[in-house]
Amino acid sequence: MMLFNHKTTVAMSTVSVSVEPTPLVDLSVEPIRFPRTLMTSSREELDIELTVDGDFPSDLTGHLFLLTPCGTVEEGATSQPNNVMLGGDGMIYRLDFENGRVKLTSRLVKTPSFYADVATHFKSEYASLRFNDAGIGRLSLPLGIRDTANTAFTVMKFPNDKMYRMVIAADNGRPYEIDVSSLEVVTPIGSLDEWRELLGNGIRLFGRSFFSQPFPLVMTPAHPQFDSVKGKFITVNYGRALSYALRAILTTAQDADNIWEAASLLLRNLPKLLFYAIVDVPFLIFRWLRTLFGSNETVDYTYLMEWDGETEFERWKLVLPNGKPVVIIQTLHQLAVTEDYIVLLDAAFKFTADQLFNEIPFLRTDWVERLVRGFLTGAQQNETTLYLVKRSDLKHGQKMTLGSEGTADAPAIVAQKIVLPPEAIHLLANYKNPNDEITIHLTHNCAADFAEWVREYDTTVLPPNEPTPPELRGMVAVGQMDVGRYGRYVIDGSTGSVKSSATVSSIDVPHTLNVGLYAYRDTLPDGTPMPTIDNIFWTAGGYYKELMTTFIYDTYKNYEYRTVPLDVIHKLLSEGRPCNLCRLDTKTMQIADYYQFENPYMALSPQFVPRVPATTVELSTDGYIVCFVASDKDGQQIWVFDAANLKQGAICKFAHDKLFYGFSLHTAWLPRIQPREASYFISPEEDFAPRVTATNNPLIEKLFREEVYPKFKP
Repeated sequence: MMLFNHKTTVAMSTVSVSVEPTPLVDLSVEPIRFPRTLMTSSREELDIELTVDGDFPSDLTGHLFLLTPCGTVEEGATSQPNNVMLGGDGMIYRLDFENGRVKLTSRLVKTPSFYADVATHFKSEYASLRFNDAGIGRLSLPLGIRDTANTAFTVMKFPNDKMYRMVIAADNGRPYEIDVSSLEVVTPIGSLDEWRELLGNGIRLFGRSFFSQPFPLVMTPAHPQFDSVKGKFITVNYGRALSYALRAILTTAQDADNIWEAASLLLRNLPKLLFYAIVDVPFLIFRWLRTLFGSNETVDYTYLMEWDGETEFERWKLVLPNGKPVVIIQTLHQLAVTEDYIVLLDAAFKFTADQLFNEIPFLRTDWVERLVRGFLTGAQQNETTLYLVKRSDLKHGQKMTLGSEGTADAPAIVAQKIVLPPEAIHLLANYKNPNDEITIHLTHNCAADFAEWVREYDTTVLPPNEPTPPELRGMVAVGQMDVGRYGRYVIDGSTGSVKSSATVSSIDVPHTLNVGLYAYRDTLPDGTPMPTIDNIFWTAGGYYKELMTTFIYDTYKNYEYRTVPLDVIHKLLSEGRPCNLCRLDTKTMQIADYYQFENPYMALSPQFVPRVPATTVELSTDGYIVCFVASDKDGQQIWVFDAANLKQGAICKFAHDKLFYGFSLHTAWLPRIQPREASYFISPEEDFAPRVTATNNPLIEKLFREEVYPKFKP
């Protein structure tokens, strides 16, 4: 076996395209400043009509949905988080467009753990069960971890459905189906026995359960997919040892050019190696004990799962060609579905132990938290790892539950591993794959760490190295240490080789600085998938010196795939760059159109809304881009752009003095809505009762009986 230089990175020829610079906004008038209004979100549930400024398009119709984190029960009606923003409860907003009017409805995402959180916070009898902020999550030692379902939507319409259905999801919990009319949470997708948890199921010894928690940590994609052609909802359930850092260090050492480089790397990381070895030992013993007493669980597992909208999941265990399990090292944030393949993305969103511990409850001192953070975290993987699955390999009829002991397993299918430099967090793919060629679209967030956030003890990297502004603590995506890139790759499905590739990057016009969220036309007028993705609309968040911390700078200053020298990074930070909305033509791989926002405006969460009926043959631009825009000047608004002419600016804007959506995330659009008619329903009492009973705690049983079960009805 080779000890060095055994990377599986795919060799490719990449064409980089630079965009011709155009004049920036006048930076001498006012420095580029991150909008503070994005740090404020309202937990008030609204039923309001928005004011309209400009010409409301008569063919802007349907219903636009937005999902955003909005703080926790501890923060009251208005959230200004002192913890990481992504850890908040989900808030669903729906905009109803009709006859030149815009009605807005918003509802909190109320999962079973939400009701438990509310009860334990406000009712003193449950105080011993209370949840507390724990970094990116909320944790209760007796109850488990909160599932917030605060990230993204998946639209579904199964063959037997008369109307559209919708699922909401995050990376750290089961997906939930909502009623698109009432916006209420109806049911989880899959019972707890259909999911394998990373933490929370305890150990069963001598007929009794110990350390059981009703709310387990379940790792799934925030972006599952629905194939409307084959009528399948597709997702993944995965797990691994807690410390990927230990494995990453060892892998990096094995990839070294020679034994001296490997020894030097191991020596430099010796404290972290020892620390993570200690961290993993209890976890591995815990799994070993479960195996000893009847469970056949493995530490590493990745299940591909399909759902028909009515019955149990079907599942397949993914393995590599050598028979070893597929291991998601960071986070499987997104997957993509084509006619013949499923593509899984091990995304540039790390999952490390420090994310669960923003503040050390018993040692609340800056130096201790810095020390713990330094031990527990590190740089993300700097390459994109994809796993390619042939849909023809999925032999159906594999419906089974894992059971409380995880004794059932699934048939193994082989996934091809593909490694593309550099890293990426979002993945799209053309539905059609003619001649076995799969076209994927990636956004390469180079040396950008969306899993980190501004801490109380952070300092800015530019002199005079001041503490970060208190009002920005908790903000994620705190800086990017290289220019991002948009990428298009054509992959041979039979071999996994890259047949062609192209990337786009830009500094002068900041189309690829802190690339964020995207929009594109995903369906034809008849509701079937667009065969190809011809245009993608991207938001680039800009560049802000007050959000580049010394920690992020030091973590990524030696980034392997750097294209922008560090002195240029310093110059960009000192000047700042404004936010940008652009259209990428994926056929030519050129920025075809863009709008540069004036300082201090920032755009998030774009959504493509098609014209109804269609007016041109170019469907991918025949519609509108609706963006959520914030500034400290005008507050939080909603802007509408003509998708075929971004450069002209917003054609109309919506606003209201109660509109505080904060740092918004993903969106969806439906042509029409009506109350949910589907019969699928997981009873909370049947779902949780075995775990609640296993706690041997009468107070937990009372909490579920009185505060959780009554909230959900078929």
